[in-house]
Amino acid sequence: MKTANNGDAATALLNPMIKHFRIGSPCKDSAEHGETSGNDTRSVLQPASAGGISRHAVVLILERLLMADGFLGFRTSFMLDFVVCALAAVVPALVFSIYLVKFKGKYVAHRNLQLGLAVVLLIAVGAFEVDMQMIQGGWQNVVDKREIPLSADQLQSVRYVLWIHLVFAVSSPILWAVTIVLALKRMPKPPAPSDHSPLHKKLGWASVIDLTLTSVTGLWFYYVAFVQ
Repeated sequence: MKTANNGDAATALLNPMIKHFRIGSPCKDSAEHGETSGNDTRSVLQPASAGGISRHAVVLILERLLMADGFLGFRTSFMLDFVVCALAAVVPALVFSIYLVKFKGKYVAHRNLQLGLAVVLLIAVGAFEVDMQMIQGGWQNVVDKREIPLSADQLQSVRYVLWIHLVFAVSSPILWAVTIVLALKRMPKPPAPSDHSPLHKKLGWASVIDLTLTSVTGLWFYYVAFVQ
């Protein structure tokens, strides 16, 4: 993988996010803060509205974050490790959500937790796809960062695991979205048992199983691609 190319991609992606920053005058900014030293060559970059922060510093911080290796101790990427942690956390959160509604009768809490999980996972997966496709240039480029390269047979096994994971990774958000949308449209407000409850239970359990398999196969892919 060519780090320079990935750095350029990260910069190109981040530049539109910081267009509202402008370069401030070092002399002017120093004078405003009572700094009169002629040797002060610090470049002060300010938001167009107010405050003082360097556009270049923002780019460097975000670019280094995107280009950094994963935080779990393997040669991956920050977003990949973040999504893996999200996958590991989603199943206990789903179980707790079911506990709330089934044993405690807390329908509002159940709904809010489901919506919160859906939003967080949508943002995490979206950011992950941007990182993987636009910054890293594909999952194989991340695999190439391994200190011990995979053999051809191992790489083929990784592809098989990835395809298995994608079956659930594609179906689970669709099924989960259908479950949530129908519940929001057909359940009373505030949520309570209704005529839609039997179908909601079936869709809910199907979603939980699908999301659990997404999580398990995702962690399986991470292990065979980056850990073993």
